[in-house]
Amino acid sequence: MEPEVQILTGTAGSGKTEHLLIQYRAALQAGLSRHCPGSTLWLSPTIRSRRQVLDLLSSEQMPVCFA
Repeated sequence: MEPEVQILTGTAGSGKTEHLLIQYRAALQAGLSRHCPGSTLWLSPTIRSRRQVLDLLSSEQMPVCFA
């Protein structure tokens, strides 16, 4: 499978983060079911946005570990 790069743009508050969180969760779940660590990557432009994503991503239904 060829790597794919997609760019999502939009104005503040347009739902970009929520859309990406849904896709990222699905990719994490698919990777977990295949026992494929390192199959997902989330790049954040700032520490503040990184913290926000970590808070939104972690849940009881999907425990995650970040390094």
